[in-house]
Amino acid sequence: MIDYFKMIKDIIKKHKFLLSVFVVSVAMGGFLFSYFSYNIVALVDGKIIWKKDMDETVNLMIKYYDTDSHHSVTEISDSEFFQDKDLLNRMQKEALARIIDYKILISELEKINPDWKDLATAKIDDAISQTESADKFEEGIKAIYGMSFNDFKSKVLMPQAQFEIISDELKNDGKEYDQWLKDEKKKTEIKIFIDGLMWKDGEVVID
Repeated sequence: MIDYFKMIKDIIKKHKFLLSVFVVSVAMGGFLFSYFSYNIVALVDGKIIWKKDMDETVNLMIKYYDTDSHHSVTEISDSEFFQDKDLLNRMQKEALARIIDYKILISELEKINPDWKDLATAKIDDAISQTESADKFEEGIKAIYGMSFNDFKSKVLMPQAQFEIISDELKNDGKEYDQWLKDEKKKTEIKIFIDGLMWKDGEVVID
């Protein structure tokens, strides 16, 4: 009579290393799947939008609106926007829409003006030079938005400079930015992976 238990033990003993590799691979695969499933919020023509970037944009928007309405908060999570799920959902919708627009803008900018980085940096430096005091300006950014000046440059000033550059480039070609963007969004493959939000007719909408 065949001893199946002994047979299984012998197989495990003989292929212990390969089985260990297989188990680790399955475990890592599950971890990576969970990680990417949780952290990827959208794809724009295959380019990833990370949850971290969307959260940062939401926090920046909330900080701006709270400051604009004279509602000062020490922690973003204390904001009234986090107390109202519908409001927060609308903020996420707006934030994701902005990032998608930005992804499309950058893709086009790379095509039509490869030197855009130098031009954008020059625009930012010129704007900063016109402030009365660079030190006070940086202090104000820290106090109002709760971020370093370098972060403010990369997350606020740089996108604004990029927008101005591509608007000028499109104008030179006889195109208007809003209509161009609307047309591009219809041609772009966009997938959204956030509960409560979806892509429909070229826009982020609340599901």
